Amino acid sequence: MAIAAVSMLLATAACSSGSDAASTKTTTSTSSGTDATTTTTAAAASATCDTALATFRDVTSANADLPAPQLSATCTDGKVTVQTNAIPDYTYVATTPGTLTEHDATFSFPVEPTVATTPGEVPRVGPIGVAVDGVPIFGPTEATGGDVTSLNDALMSGLVCADDACREALQLTSSWQLTDESLFASDTWAAHSYVEGSGDLDQCNGRVDDDGQYRYYTTTSFPYYLGCYRGDLLDDSGAGGPGGGMGPPPGA
Repeated sequence: MAIAAVSMLLATAACSSGSDAASTKTTTSTSSGTDATTTTTAAAASATCDTALATFRDVTSANADLPAPQLSATCTDGKVTVQTNAIPDYTYVATTPGTLTEHDATFSFPVEPTVATTPGEVPRVGPIGVAVDGVPIFGPTEATGGDVTSLNDALMSGLVCADDACREALQLTSSWQLTDESLFASDTWAAHSYVEGSGDLDQCNGRVDDDGQYRYYTTTSFPYYLGCYRGDLLDDSGAGGPGGGMGPPPGA
């Protein structure tokens, strides 16, 4: 599944300043999954802002034993700000020892991305982005720095159409290679090296598609989502967390 620029915190700044016009999209849900409300207001908002906000889903509750999901997205002066309580709007099945709890999180990214001179580093812990339903997305490492798949066997996949009619799909592959297996469960960044051309994707685990749009892709091997940020991060992007630290420079 492709993750387009407005779907995740792909974090590219230097967007056009635009005007003081603002757009807002807010969705809330009751814990029973009924009476969901959606409010959308726009005041002279640019089409670009409207397009970005339309990407986010209208969340509804899917788990009676969890708080209702809450998601709002605003766009002002070319910057999208996403606020979420991090509760999924799909049936949640626990696969890790941790307990899912509600917590407020804020993410920001520019509507018009700018490619960074040097790709940005991915946080070792904490969220690296946010999905279109407001659920935070995390990177390849768990709390100790080891690879997340050293604790479970969860795999992700990035499928693309092999032809215009999409009669066949292809699994894209990462260009990061496991070069020191002994470090896999303790320092997964040091255990892997980016080897240009060894897979389908670049060092950030993305590529420019035929339509000219750069997209990140999920893969079944490290780094699973992002190897780096291709665009400039905003200062208030929301990536990482307290004590998060960063991964090594891209290509290290």
